[in-house]
Amino acid sequence: MSRRLCCACLGLLMVAGAGPIPAGAKGKSSWEQLQQLRPGEKIQVERRGGDTLNVEFGAVTADRLQAVRNRNEQMEIGRTEIVRIYRVRPRSSLRAAAPAISAAIGFGAGFGIGYVSTGGKTSMIPQSKAGAVAGVAGAVAGGVIGFVARGKTKELVYTSE
Repeated sequence: MSRRLCCACLGLLMVAGAGPIPAGAKGKSSWEQLQQLRPGEKIQVERRGGDTLNVEFGAVTADRLQAVRNRNEQMEIGRTEIVRIYRVRPRSSLRAAAPAISAAIGFGAGFGIGYVSTGGKTSMIPQSKAGAVAGVAGAVAGGVIGFVARGKTKELVYTSE
């Protein structure tokens, strides 16, 4: 590969690597934050025994969580049994498609950079091949950025640790 093509690919990867940085883990959440949840909101409860429950939030008291499982089964879970509680948000179709969209954009940008960077008469690599190689590198970088940028579906609300 020519030096210009390598520099273009490296530059594309450096720009792609400067994408959004995922937020760090939040600090310890308090039991009182559960008051902010709305009844019927989907939550995931991790219990001390290692099992995980996917339920709908009902209410919270000083020492118990009330939840609904399977739309009609009321249940109460003691605060001492709970390790973590997550709010589960549905993923939109646009967020689910973010990696594919970002990969397509990355391919287009990479192809353009690779094609233009080998435009001289002294280049030993045809412009179309250089564009394709840089396009694939851009697609990989774009896919990774899209995967990271699509966000989380679970948000930590409470942890006892």
